[in-house]
Amino acid sequence: MNVKLACPKCGKALELALADMSAGKAMACPGCGEVIRFRGADAESVQHAIDALQAKLGPGVKVNVDVKVRSARPWWKFWGA
Repeated sequence: MNVKLACPKCGKALELALADMSAGKAMACPGCGEVIRFRGADAESVQHAIDALQAKLGPGVKVNVDVKVRSARPWWKFWGA
């Protein structure tokens, strides 16, 4: 299953296999070169939710996943808050 996500730095849309989002793996954004690191627990919980949904809907239904990543707040924005 493929997952669509956006680069947290430039927002470029990326598509990769859910299996490639395992713990310790990383990929570089083709748009800006930002290294995106994955935590394995995130992909496992998504896969379990998809499997449960697929079991309820039946074998003929296609499930699409769109992941949105919020970028971290810049350190200098905390100083005036």
